[in-house]
Amino acid sequence: TFHESLTQEQQNKLLGAIHIRASQFYKSWINNIESKVLSGHVWQLLLNEFINTSIAVYKHDPDAAKWLTYAYELFLARAPVLGGLDGGWAEGAYYFHMNMETLVEIPQRIKAYTGFDFMAIHPWYKNQADWLVYHFPPGSSADGYGDNTEELFEPPASYASFASIMGRLTKNPKYTWYAKQIIASHPKDLATEPVLRWFRLNSEAQYSEPLIPTKMDWPMAHLSGEVGVAAMHSNLNNPNHDIMMAMRSSSFGAYGHILADQNSFNILYAGKRLFYRTGYKVSMNDPHRLGWSKHTKSMNGMLVNGEGQPYSVEAYGHFSRFLQGQHLAYLKADASNAYQSKETKEDFGVTQFFRHVVMIQDGIIVLYDELVANKPVNWSWLIHSLDNMQLDSLGNQFTASITEAVGKGRLWSSDSIKWKISNKFDVPAVLFRNYQGMRTKEYKDSQWHLKATNNQPQEKMRFLVVLQIGKSGTISKINEIKTIKGSQKLQIGDWTIEASLSTQLAPQLLIQSVKQNTAFSAYGNNLQFKSDNHIGKIEGSSKILELING
Repeated sequence: TFHESLTQEQQNKLLGAIHIRASQFYKSWINNIESKVLSGHVWQLLLNEFINTSIAVYKHDPDAAKWLTYAYELFLARAPVLGGLDGGWAEGAYYFHMNMETLVEIPQRIKAYTGFDFMAIHPWYKNQADWLVYHFPPGSSADGYGDNTEELFEPPASYASFASIMGRLTKNPKYTWYAKQIIASHPKDLATEPVLRWFRLNSEAQYSEPLIPTKMDWPMAHLSGEVGVAAMHSNLNNPNHDIMMAMRSSSFGAYGHILADQNSFNILYAGKRLFYRTGYKVSMNDPHRLGWSKHTKSMNGMLVNGEGQPYSVEAYGHFSRFLQGQHLAYLKADASNAYQSKETKEDFGVTQFFRHVVMIQDGIIVLYDELVANKPVNWSWLIHSLDNMQLDSLGNQFTASITEAVGKGRLWSSDSIKWKISNKFDVPAVLFRNYQGMRTKEYKDSQWHLKATNNQPQEKMRFLVVLQIGKSGTISKINEIKTIKGSQKLQIGDWTIEASLSTQLAPQLLIQSVKQNTAFSAYGNNLQFKSDNHIGKIEGSSKILELING
């Protein structure tokens, strides 16, 4: 804005300095960044500044045209680099914050100069609202995936800024609802928020907000399949009593700020962490991060002979099934490829790791794991809690509690197991970054870690776990019902749960409630309910049956 006020000598010095830096970026990026899995800082901010620089010197530097052409084509080809068509952000909620300005400002620059509206064309921009609402609800901790999410106890003002702007630009009322929910709790924070501040000052008034429906309709669950994260909620419209179950099984593997957490889950109640991953990101190559917080052992996941998933893009997973109705939601995740990597020269012999998860609105979560290896191994089923955990090893039961709720779990398995409980990290977190002016951090080594491992190595293993979440005194009794050998049948309140535990039986998980007119099966061609036999169109498919006024 003041370029013409400078002397010719000053202009030449400034343009010369810009040329040196911009040309170095261009030479190092071309034939590199476009094919690289991820270069985090480029996509977080450098590409945005590179485009701004190219535009600023377009009439003054003959190379600016090729810089701008490359950056324009790179963005259209790869953005959003860590997001899928159906929303989500692979590095998680903490590092999404660092990409917000690039994701908004570059499309707006393109639209201003060419008329092409990238946001209107790319589905991610509309669908990202669902990821915000389901994985980082207003007033709630984040879902727990990606580095530094242990620091996010509620959406910061940057999320309100992004959502407010996206609501105006996409006309998706979910964004606007989300932003207003955050601002209502912290009305002063947005005025001081630097993220997208210039856009809010310069452009926000040009775009009107969409109307928010009187009542927002939130289904129980949402899946961002391309990124590989899902979240289930018992009641998003009543956050003080909402149970949140988040899960990850992703084609992105473990890379950058993405952790080794395929087929892992996190559970929150009223936005507070109940069963949740543990540890801290001290720094990228810190011993605690490499030996704990990035490692599978810190997650609610699975170890094989004590080993976790390799730190590699080749150690991946995916969601293969997703169903939901009025009373329950279902996910099937597949991490069969998550325990091997040619890149890291690791292969722990896993050939199958299917995890079925069913959330029932009555505060019941069912997990059913199918495990196969190419040799006998020790399978370790993991669960963690931040504040406390008690174990009843004889009854295969465990309990964790927070001020808002209690979580009780019970485990059944195809082979006998042994338990181990600890409240110490294998690798302690040490605060070494404590220079003057740094934000104070505290690394507590008092989080709880529970592990159930088969007594004898097995090629095949199955686990059935029932988690009950609710206020103290509201947890229903679990009644075991006699059934065929190798199968486990349970009655919990109005719900009947039956699973094939023996590895000699075909895998199956059945859940029914006559009172709620609801039935579910993980496998099979037929679903029998209330004396009727319902036949599915796809052989072996999962099924939910709900009788409406029936």
